[in-house]
Amino acid sequence: MTRVARGSIFSGAKHFHVLTDGLPGLDVFREPNMKNFYLVTVEEKAKDTGVSVLAYCVMQNHSHLIVTSDDVQNISEFMRRVNTTYAKFFNRINGRSGYVFNGRYESDALKTSDEILSAIYFVHNNPVKARVAVNSGEYLYSSAKDYINQLSFIDYKELKGFSKKCRNFPRTAAAPTNINSKRQNLTKTATTF
Repeated sequence: MTRVARGSIFSGAKHFHVLTDGLPGLDVFREPNMKNFYLVTVEEKAKDTGVSVLAYCVMQNHSHLIVTSDDVQNISEFMRRVNTTYAKFFNRINGRSGYVFNGRYESDALKTSDEILSAIYFVHNNPVKARVAVNSGEYLYSSAKDYINQLSFIDYKELKGFSKKCRNFPRTAAAPTNINSKRQNLTKTATTF
């Protein structure tokens, strides 16, 4: 069966919550150098493809990105480049070959300011929920800390527009997106989420 192109599914959408899962039992981001390489790759490929990153979090076995582009095809190309580059790196340093990620990435269109801010809140609180951090700002591989000092590759100009549109943030930020709901069902069995 042929898969449906994401561009046709998300026609008109601009903002997305993207989830990339490692293969079951494979902690694809287990070491700091792996997380750092992934984030450098995200930054480089975002520039190359015209994608803006609004938030990120890299855990042991998965990553979350909140991204935006005027053309959904740019996001598909961005994710293809990020995942391919990282898979080659991971396989090289581990002396292995084959798949690193569990299928294609999952993506969820975010259509309103509330949905975008809700997804950002979820992404930033992922380390707290997983009990690897007491608060989201202390986790090194999340953009939560970057929001304070605004030193990373996050598109802060784009973010300022959302925070003005959503008066109830962060109270309304707890509502899950579709990906969040899928992930919540898996939390009973996944120890690193």
